Amino acid sequence: MKLIKRCFALGEALGAAIPQWLLLLGIRLVLFRVFWLSVQTKISGVTVGGQHFAFWSLNDSVFFQFWEYPAPLDSVPMIYAATFAEFFLSLAILAGLGTRFAALGLLVLIAVIQFVQPTGWWSAHVYWLLLTLILVRQGGGRVSLDYLFWRK
Repeated sequence: MKLIKRCFALGEALGAAIPQWLLLLGIRLVLFRVFWLSVQTKISGVTVGGQHFAFWSLNDSVFFQFWEYPAPLDSVPMIYAATFAEFFLSLAILAGLGTRFAALGLLVLIAVIQFVQPTGWWSAHVYWLLLTLILVRQGGGRVSLDYLFWRK
């Protein structure tokens, strides 16, 4: 029994040694990558280093993604709003600028994505949701512009 207690204590000590800023930075990088790669498939135009930055220039293919599933609302404004959100919120998450606000925006975006593609809940959406909830609760951490500008 003592060996089991020692193993648990060692596990707790190892877990406590992981810096919180590292976990929050990792979560931000994962979420940035997911949403940035997604928005890159939807836009074209101004390209720097292989990345598209013309968030206003949507590919025709993005409209087909939304029209694949019936939506009760006019899809065109929703498509533009979702694409703009994906573009700017992913950059904010990467920089850790307004992290909690950006994470809340991603939660709304995830809800829209779930509405448009309801089959993706257990394959990806629930994981994105949980990661964004961590950022809403914890913020961007020490390696973020939030911390640089508003540290206490």
